[in-house]
Amino acid sequence: MNVVPSLERHQIVAILAVLGAAVAAVGTTMTWFTIDIGGLAAPGGSATGMEGRDGWTVMAGAVAAAVAAALVLLRSRPMGAKVLLLVAGGVTTIVAVAGILDATGKDHEVERAFGISSDRVSAEVGIGLWLVAAGGLAELAAGAAARSVVDDDGLTRVAQDAPPAPHSAGHDRNSVRAERQDGAERTW
Repeated sequence: MNVVPSLERHQIVAILAVLGAAVAAVGTTMTWFTIDIGGLAAPGGSATGMEGRDGWTVMAGAVAAAVAAALVLLRSRPMGAKVLLLVAGGVTTIVAVAGILDATGKDHEVERAFGISSDRVSAEVGIGLWLVAAGGLAELAAGAAARSVVDDDGLTRVAQDAPPAPHSAGHDRNSVRAERQDGAERTW
């Protein structure tokens, strides 16, 4: 007897999106980089994501991913939810990668600005950026796994606001066209 109920695909996508958003949001409040000079913490040598505009961008992406998760759960605007997850995840991941690359080059910035040899300067990526990257990747995965408009018959319907399909032999202009997931068309 299975005590744990099985989850449907849309529920898994929503959970993944919410987890990604939460991990990315938490990552913005944690350290993004640290700088040590000669083994001592440099004054102002660490920062969180919220100390710059990139943290706020990640937070906006987290909110967008949470909204998309709600849309997925409600099965409302599935294509919009998919696009929102892909955009939020893409922006979050890009911010994380840029931050990681920037943090690893801080030792050379200190050398140029203060004349301290980069051999004595240690710049490290903080846990916050790694969490932001993981959250962004989870949002991207949720967006990739989200389905388009699919009804209970397994048919992908033409969007209601799409222009009417060109008239083809055997089909009335006012009929509704749908395509099965296996590629077969149905008209009614």
